[in-house]
Amino acid sequence: MYVSQYEGFGLPPLECLACGSPAVVSAGLALDQTWPDYPFRCRDLSPRGIEDALRAALAPNGWTGDMEARARQVVDRFDWEASARLLVAELEKAAAR
Repeated sequence: MYVSQYEGFGLPPLECLACGSPAVVSAGLALDQTWPDYPFRCRDLSPRGIEDALRAALAPNGWTGDMEARARQVVDRFDWEASARLLVAELEKAAAR
């Protein structure tokens, strides 16, 4: 579970997905862009909203093989080399300003 109003990217959810496990997350994290229709997102950070997302993730039909395959596609986009290239590109843009 990674429900936060202030964290940015969110490596723990990616680590969960890499292990083949769902992660309950809040809106506003990297999954918003990388997996827009991710099903276990808390749009409401109330206890009830978090509970609903947890129940959905833990339901017998909640995390399917199709979702696990999609998770692998998302995670594979964030290998260390690709991440380093993106970081360097952003630093170069910032330095050019």
